[in-house]
Amino acid sequence: MEYYFFTLWIAVMAFYCYKLFAAHKSLKKVEYNNAHKLKEKQIKIHK
Repeated sequence: MEYYFFTLWIAVMAFYCYKLFAAHKSLKKVEYNNAHKLKEKQIKIHK
């Protein structure tokens, strides 16, 4: 039973670490997506 709780604790910690990491990456991704959308708009204007 202790093993189950230990595994659960590791899973929760990993999940929180992943959430923090994903939040950090998503901020960069939002910046990238905004820049990408601007480029797409410029391309559409040129066509």
